[in-house]
Amino acid sequence: MYSGSGAVPPPPGAPVAPQVVTDVVPEQIKGWNWAAFSLTLFWTGAMNMWGWFSACLALILIGWCPYIGLLTGLAQLGIAVYLGMEGNKLAWQSRSFAGVREFLQVQRAWRPWGIGFFVLWCLLVVLALVGFVLMMAGDLDLPSGGT
Repeated sequence: MYSGSGAVPPPPGAPVAPQVVTDVVPEQIKGWNWAAFSLTLFWTGAMNMWGWFSACLALILIGWCPYIGLLTGLAQLGIAVYLGMEGNKLAWQSRSFAGVREFLQVQRAWRPWGIGFFVLWCLLVVLALVGFVLMMAGDLDLPSGGT
């Protein structure tokens, strides 16, 4: 159904002009975005959010420096949570879409990858914690690097 402002809808198959980026965010697109949360670097690049992309990439690279990796990890988590909550709004404002329908289709295509990566990450964290607990309890003998 066409929800324009009294205008006649375009005929089927007619080319549609790209959306003009505005600060007005439709209610239909508000909500949590799994891809923005768990695939932050890739998603921000795909949504033409180059400032966020650069910040995330810088944090990843700086995270390899000794003693500050934990701080950059916390900063990355903060950015991921913020983008999970506000990512749809920011993506709507930074990239042109033909309309709400196209925007939702693009985000739906990202969703399974975002959820899948989050689940995989959680499983790896649980396995690491179980391994750590078993190692500390002495039930898991790891090979030593010496002779």
